[in-house]
Amino acid sequence: MRRLVPLAAFVLCGTVVMLAGQAPQAPAAAAPQAAAPAGGPPADWLPPTPKNLKVLPKETDPKQLMEIMRGYNAAMGVRCVYCHVAGPDPNDMSAYNFESDRKEHKEATRAMMKYTDAVNQAFPKEVGDPPKPGESYVTCFTCHQGQRHPPLKPKAAAPGAPAAAAPPRP
Repeated sequence: MRRLVPLAAFVLCGTVVMLAGQAPQAPAAAAPQAAAPAGGPPADWLPPTPKNLKVLPKETDPKQLMEIMRGYNAAMGVRCVYCHVAGPDPNDMSAYNFESDRKEHKEATRAMMKYTDAVNQAFPKEVGDPPKPGESYVTCFTCHQGQRHPPLKPKAAAPGAPAAAAPPRP
């Protein structure tokens, strides 16, 4: 039974990846707006120069970093404080300790960044249309769909789509 669990996880991930190449992708991020997103930093705010990048390229500038972080906000439905240590006022971005690795969500995000990169590198080129330059086959949104935790139940199948497989019997 123990050997079946990793196999089942692999098959599930493979199915998600395969369907991701055929499913509509998340809309591209809109241009920054003048108003602040609800609960987020002002659109024109930039963090200090990053000092603790472990997965993203070290030369990522603050503007690029904000675009990436806003993508995570949208893909997972979370705000900065989910991964970063806030000061006394979570709305005061200048008081955040962005360098800290104290929050476990930050490490989990790094692990998932590596995972999605590996999936995209191994994605079968003959499945679906190739992504546009700068895009990926699989993103955080592919699984999270704007939610903190990926939904465990599949959405209702469209007419004519194959039904979800029944769980294995003990």
